Amino acid sequence: MVITLDYLLNPGAGEMVMEYEAKFEVKDHSDIERALKSLGAVYEEEVFEEDHYIDLYPCIKLRERDEALRVRISEGSRSRRGEITYKGPKIRKDLKARDEITVEVRDPRGLVEIFRRLGFKSHVIR
Repeated sequence: MVITLDYLLNPGAGEMVMEYEAKFEVKDHSDIERALKSLGAVYEEEVFEEDHYIDLYPCIKLRERDEALRVRISEGSRSRRGEITYKGPKIRKDLKARDEITVEVRDPRGLVEIFRRLGFKSHVIR
């Protein structure tokens, strides 16, 4: 199991934020679960995320610029959400730090289809 910790500075819809991300391999997550509960965290639901990274080639070579455009579809038993995120180039190499702009999208699958019909490919990560 891998735990991902994201820390966003100045979060807000459509605003540019700075994301700091670190990933840690965890063999037994019971200590983390206890610590979260002691801080008042409450389990709400399991959410599955499907990420579509849009390749804007030949217009822009995002990978060469260390940038990304992602459409995320998040679905749980009680919630459904979509968003598109621009990820700027990494600012630090030792810790994944980059500028991000995220906007909520009502129909993320439709947005992925629009990109496809315009000739852009997407790479799916589930």
